[in-house]
Amino acid sequence: MPGVGSITLEQMEVEMVKRAMSFHQNKITKAAASLGISRNSLYRRLEKYQIPFNEAED
Repeated sequence: MPGVGSITLEQMEVEMVKRAMSFHQNKITKAAASLGISRNSLYRRLEKYQIPFNEAED
């Protein structure tokens, strides 16, 4: 974990979303579950942070 003040909560969220998507090979259902959020929440974050992805089949 980065030290307090070295990264914002938003930057941490972006990094975790990117890592989950990479780890689960862009499988939305699995990535969302590993983050503890719904598929819709993950889609919103991908759009909000403009994180490109090619959705793999679940």
